[in-house]
Order: sequence, then C-alpha cells, then structure tokens
Amino acid sequence: MVAQPYRGFREAACDRELPSRVHSRPRTEGGPDFLSRSQGSSMSSPLADNHVTSLVEITRREGILLVKPTGPSVGQREAPIIQDEVKPYFDAMGQDLEHLVLDMSSTTFMSSMGLGMCIAFRNTANALKADSILFGLSKELLGLMSMMKIEKYYKIAKNQKQLDKLLR
Repeated sequence: MVAQPYRGFREAACDRELPSRVHSRPRTEGGPDFLSRSQGSSMSSPLADNHVTSLVEITRREGILLVKPTGPSVGQREAPIIQDEVKPYFDAMGQDLEHLVLDMSSTTFMSSMGLGMCIAFRNTANALKADSILFGLSKELLGLMSMMKIEKYYKIAKNQKQLDKLLR
C-alpha cells in the first residue's frame, strides 16, 4: 500500500462530480439580478413617497424632496448610508425636482463626512436645476456651516414661515 499525501476536505470535494441540479442554470428573462441591484439599479417597484429608516426620513411630493437625518449626529458611519438611501429619490425625481430641503432639526453634531454629504446633496440638486434649502439648523451647526462656507451654497430657512416662503 502506497501512502497518499494528505488531502484536505476541499481538495477531495473538488474531485467529486456534482449532481446536475447544482450546476448553474440558464438565467431566465426578467428574473432577479442580485448583482445589478446591489450596484444601485432601480428596482421594479416604485419608491415610496415617505421612507423612514433609523438614520433618515425621506419625503417627496410635488417637486420637493425633504431629507431629514433622524439621529443626533451625522458622522462617518451615517453619511454614506444616508446618501445611499437618498440617491434613488434623486434618480427617480430627476428634472421634476424643484426644491431639496435638508431638515437638520434633529441633528446636533456633524463630522466632515456629514458636511461632505451636504455638499454632495447640493451638487446633485444643482445639477438637476433645483434649489437647495437648509432648515432647522442649530446655532452650532449654522456656525460650522458658516465657518466651512457651506451655508453660501444653500438658502437657509430658520423657521417654518421662511421655509414656506422659499418653497413658493
């Protein structure tokens, strides 16, 4: 008897013939394509007019997209997740978008990634020829936006009355 070198489970499993049902099946027309969904293509069902997650509330109506981060902070973890949640709404509204309202009334802290998110939202809205409005900023966040000169890219509504006026 000749001694065989050790072959691990994986190598031995690769030698076996797999049943035909395990081999890849031809893809049917219109079937799910998980790869393209994960890359951000639109899903077959339309987006809801109100979308709420643990990090953001998104509302759209009549040319207005309202984005409200729900947590007290928008940091390096939250900013990309919020951007991924909002992107399909920008895509769906397209040129119909007239006003982007970023409601910061629940936010007390923002990191540089959060500021970058604000700039990215403004740039996307600007490319779609829409106004960008900041609403509900605390004194601290307004000071941060001013220091970074981000507030000059947005119209700022300090209260509901000013917001209503800007949305006309």
